[in-house]
Amino acid sequence: MSMPIKFIALLLIFNLLLLPIAYAEMDDDDDVAVIAEIELDSAIQQKMGLETRRVHSASVPVYRSTYGKVLDLTPLLKFRRDCLIGRTKQQQAQKQFNLSGKALKRLEKMFKNKATSLRKLEQQRRVWLADQAQLRLTQVELAALLAETRLRWGRLADVFCQPNLVARLLSGEEKILTITKPIEEIATNIKQLELNFNQQKQTVTVQPMATGDLFDPATQSTYRLYKTTASPLHPGQHFSVELPLAQQINTGLFIPQQSMLWHLGQAFVYIKTDQNHFQHRNIDHAIPVHKGYLVKDALEAGEEIVTRGAQQLLSTEFRSQIVDDDDD
Repeated sequence: MSMPIKFIALLLIFNLLLLPIAYAEMDDDDDVAVIAEIELDSAIQQKMGLETRRVHSASVPVYRSTYGKVLDLTPLLKFRRDCLIGRTKQQQAQKQFNLSGKALKRLEKMFKNKATSLRKLEQQRRVWLADQAQLRLTQVELAALLAETRLRWGRLADVFCQPNLVARLLSGEEKILTITKPIEEIATNIKQLELNFNQQKQTVTVQPMATGDLFDPATQSTYRLYKTTASPLHPGQHFSVELPLAQQINTGLFIPQQSMLWHLGQAFVYIKTDQNHFQHRNIDHAIPVHKGYLVKDALEAGEEIVTRGAQQLLSTEFRSQIVDDDDD
């Protein structure tokens, strides 16, 4: 190998060794890597649409991803029809039994006063016994129907067997969401859920149903039920969702989802240090939470983080490095 080639090779190795020094400075307080400071005047920042916010401490519930669907009411509607028919038969049998009982008491009183015959009294007693048997039959049939349906639908069966409790569900004004329950205990004060329908997200207001959880023997899964008036939601529509867990909290500095970037497996954010300067700050430990991340180091409360335009800053940083290399 000639002397110039050896010299060039040594020079390249020397430059590679110096590269981290050229682009990184170590913060003595917390060992945070600051890579390349970017300078942009206010006009360019406005043109790029940069937006920032102060980093703040946050306590965020731990979430678990799960799946659910909008309940198809068709099987429950068939049960409701059979149940209401059974209730009507029971009410009619009760009225007939009450009438025959009154007639029996009247004839018993007349028989004591010798105003009617024993034969008529016995006939009315047989009618009363037949009406009593018919009433008990309707009661048993309705109880059996309810018991069978409760095995599949739990206390939801009792709701759909009542005449006036499901009017808004039947009209479509309300819908029921069935969500697979994680092993961990779910928070009880859930008022909103973000449903994901094939990457299309919809935030809906929900109310837990008083019927409690629903166990499906076919899937061996337990479901949490919520009512919602949100639209448009269609029966049988599947979605994914994240549920907050009870008594499990993550604490740290909150980073919005849109602020976190990755390059070659390294997570980082941009911090605005003054009116015209931005720093690239590596994040080594981040906890995914709802709509963002929590970090316990690398940042300090009160620092100004870029929430919009971080990708443009990354492109600007890359271009500046390429220009520096060309100058060399």
